[in-house]
Amino acid sequence: MRRKPVNALTLSLLVVAALGALCPPVYADPYTISWIPSVDGGWEVPANWNPAREPLPTDDALISPSPSTPRKVTVTQTHTVGSIDAARKIEINTGGNLTTGNLTLRYKDGIVANAGVFTATGTVLADGCDLYAPGGTINVNTLSAYQGAAGQSAGLRASLGGTLNLTGLTTATAPAGSRLSIVATGGTINLPNLTTLVPNGGSFTLSANNSGTLQIPKLTSMDSTTLAIGAATIDTAQLKTFTNGSLFAAVGATPDLSGLTSVDGSALAANSGAKISVPNVTTYQAAVVQVGFPTDFSARTAGSLVELAGLTSISAPTGAQHLIYGFDSGVVKLPALNTIHADAPGGVWVFAQPNGRVELTLGTLSLTNANIFLTSTGTITAGTIDLGAGALWTGTGTLTANLVNTAGTVGPDDPVTPGLGRPLALTGSFAQLAGGTLQITMEPTAFDSLTVAGDAALGGTLSVVLDPLYDLPASGSFEIMDIAGQRTGFFDGLPQGARVLTDNNGVSLYINYSGGDGNDVLLSTVPEPGTWAMLGGLGVVFALYGWRRHRRTR
Repeated sequence: MRRKPVNALTLSLLVVAALGALCPPVYADPYTISWIPSVDGGWEVPANWNPAREPLPTDDALISPSPSTPRKVTVTQTHTVGSIDAARKIEINTGGNLTTGNLTLRYKDGIVANAGVFTATGTVLADGCDLYAPGGTINVNTLSAYQGAAGQSAGLRASLGGTLNLTGLTTATAPAGSRLSIVATGGTINLPNLTTLVPNGGSFTLSANNSGTLQIPKLTSMDSTTLAIGAATIDTAQLKTFTNGSLFAAVGATPDLSGLTSVDGSALAANSGAKISVPNVTTYQAAVVQVGFPTDFSARTAGSLVELAGLTSISAPTGAQHLIYGFDSGVVKLPALNTIHADAPGGVWVFAQPNGRVELTLGTLSLTNANIFLTSTGTITAGTIDLGAGALWTGTGTLTANLVNTAGTVGPDDPVTPGLGRPLALTGSFAQLAGGTLQITMEPTAFDSLTVAGDAALGGTLSVVLDPLYDLPASGSFEIMDIAGQRTGFFDGLPQGARVLTDNNGVSLYINYSGGDGNDVLLSTVPEPGTWAMLGGLGVVFALYGWRRHRRTR
């Protein structure tokens, strides 16, 4: 049978069809490939894309939000695309290497490089989204500005040996209510050109620990920032100002802070053997308390140190509170400090609690509305401390200093040991001027006392407060001052033997300046013999006076 010849048109169609079956189409122009995860989250699965093929180097990959799961795209091979617009997390896993030109991120979790590499070479928009390298590498060197999301947290993070390279980033902004974190925990973050942090109503956290590295060599100013430094490498020598923030150093860290000239409103806290030394700050102003958290200079645990060698004055406006404390063998040193002034009572507290130590000036430190608190194992050292208006000294420990009570109060009830007798002690001398008050609280089981190793010059007010549940004994004696040196003067209005008070049962307390070894101050419910003689003499005088008046009227 004779076959009909195939005409040219039919043959051409057959050839094209055969070639089409053997060779996939080549898309030379940019083409948008949309993410439709119908199988799993794999980038390499054609069925997850529309049209059903992997994006090509000239394609724009559009990863829209979808209620379907999984809600992330995983990459395990090498790919290059023209651009990525992603509203889902992109995760680079072992073997993955994804490169894009332009990059727009719309999902908070952003890019995570677990073990592979992600690179963006074009225009990048990543505001409010995370860039996280827990073991992998992220290269986004064309990103120049990064901003957090209002009311949310976002961050740049590297851990587990991962690396985050943002060599073009110059400015980071934290809008209202946001916290923007830059954290290197065992990883490396390279920000060689970052110059500006803008806390536009938000705040920052910068942290390097666990052998991590945070490179910020051009960042000279931080405000509203928490800077946490552990066993890691971080650029700090270039810092000039660190204000309204918190600087935490731990695990033996010794950051170079020699360039700082202002730390106003900031907390400086050393822990676990870390040392914070700020030699060139001369004045400090505390910040108004935010959400109940005061600022502080604090050192906790043995080997921990906070030292401001050049600091001469501390001030606290109304609403501010600043704490200075050594705790659990930590040491705070302020060797040049001569003035602490708060606008409201309790604006500044100097604490030394279990085995903690605070070393102040060897000269004179003047306090206004500032408080000193010691426990029995805490240590505070100074040359002379002058308690001005609103200042007080309380607690249960020994103050290694001379004390001049110009207009403050010694020994009032305190917030840490309310209702307990407070045995205060001085290693130096004690002088109380006309405006000062020594307050002695007497309770059923204890009473306040003051031991002075040096001389004591008395004046001002003695205020004795009886606990409402305490009745004075009919015969009792209470040594309220043990003076090793010489005593001069009397409390105002209270000469030797004067009655100090009478309780609700009619029992009175009398003062005796010659108790103990002859110059200690006692309060007794039975007047001293000299007092009885004086009272008896007065009785005779009054009797004679009455007899003479009686004779004149006859």
